[in-house]
Amino acid sequence: MNKRKIGYIICLISVIWLNVLFVDYSVFVLLVMFICLPIISGIFMRISWLMANISVSVEKEVVIQGQEVKLLLKNKNRLANILVKHVKAKATMSFLEKDIVYKTIDKRKRLVININPQHAGILNVNIKELEIYDLFMMFCGRKNIEKQVNIIVMPKILLADEDRRDVSNYEKIGVSQDYVFSYEPNDNTEVIDLRPYRQGDAINHIHWNLSTIGDDYIVKQYGSSIESKNIIVADIIPVENEEDRYMLDKLYSALYSVGNVFAENGILSEFALWNEESGQIEELVFDDISSLNSAIYNLMNVKGSYNGAENVFETLEQQYDNSYYIEKTTCITVNDIKENNNVYNIRNTEIKDIVNNMYDVFIN
Repeated sequence: MNKRKIGYIICLISVIWLNVLFVDYSVFVLLVMFICLPIISGIFMRISWLMANISVSVEKEVVIQGQEVKLLLKNKNRLANILVKHVKAKATMSFLEKDIVYKTIDKRKRLVININPQHAGILNVNIKELEIYDLFMMFCGRKNIEKQVNIIVMPKILLADEDRRDVSNYEKIGVSQDYVFSYEPNDNTEVIDLRPYRQGDAINHIHWNLSTIGDDYIVKQYGSSIESKNIIVADIIPVENEEDRYMLDKLYSALYSVGNVFAENGILSEFALWNEESGQIEELVFDDISSLNSAIYNLMNVKGSYNGAENVFETLEQQYDNSYYIEKTTCITVNDIKENNNVYNIRNTEIKDIVNNMYDVFIN
């Protein structure tokens, strides 16, 4: 733009010098044009700046890691649309303090922002500023805007070998005969048993009609049935540098791939992970591809923590009163964990081998 201004000034001085040397109508008209046209162009640019009304759309709201993301920017004011030539944005990936490089392509009637996310997670694009140029590209008006777009970048999925997938014969797991008991006074689960009164039982759990018949108080035992499901413990790590972020991508890919083994066979499963911010366990249940994708999205929104897997195992034991099936629990981690036989450390185990092993370990 500066070169254009310098060139214009040189040409303007030349035209003025011609008017000094030659008193001619055509030379004077040329001078008038050299002065008026840039002014008119600048005024038109200013009007466009005032009338700018930018809409942002996304070509795909969900992409796969490595797939190009395209954001389309269009000025709803058609008269001014051709003058928007550049945009300034900030693109970041979840849990990574680093700006992501993007390219802006000036197409007819719209701008296209191209981003190639290297990581899986939530891609946040914050469009901050537009640059509107005049027709001669000599004047520029900058307009501050705040347009935020979130794109889901799904991790890469690895499928098991065809020979395993073709012969798999999973037994769908439903509700078991085990129960988790409740002693809360305001419990709203079902009555699963009647038993003698024990110290600490809530008074409103006493079955008064039956208690008046015998010598002892009879108490209604509340509880709910335990769904027997495969639990995948997701040991999500905190991100301190970009190397951690690449390792987190590998964790996401392993979890997605392992979850797909159960989802494509219609088996009730869940991701269990520790949420450091809330200080409690997150259980993301799925039994098909659609619910698996939803679970992965929610999983990628949880910030990792140290000792997350240990906290999950401890909570599961307390929550299910030691009745959950440890042999149906898988742990995907980057740490050395020995609480479970089905622990897969992806630092030294290929994801493909883990996925194949799911068929060998859990096949019925």
